[in-house]
Amino acid sequence: VKVGMNKYRMEDIPRVNVYRRPPEAEDAAIKGVKTYKNNRDNKKTEDALKNVREAAEGIDKEWPKSCGLLMPALVDAARKGATVGEMHHILRDVFGYGYYAG
Repeated sequence: VKVGMNKYRMEDIPRVNVYRRPPEAEDAAIKGVKTYKNNRDNKKTEDALKNVREAAEGIDKEWPKSCGLLMPALVDAARKGATVGEMHHILRDVFGYGYYAG
């Protein structure tokens, strides 16, 4: 017995409405991120992101001695205004994998 093939088949498949976000929502999100980046203290953010890169490179080169350095650097970067995308970009560069949307 193959469920869905020769037994328990649905004769009438219900139509599912797929959500499509309006194009202006994406434009608003991009504008919001640009405004956020323009209003933060970029010097502090860049310094914090540099620390994230150094901590990640330390893990990649000096494991396990460097254990425990990355998470505090990520938290500090977030507190100083870094976006998740900026932090993830660094981790992807250092470790060579991760989700990349474009």
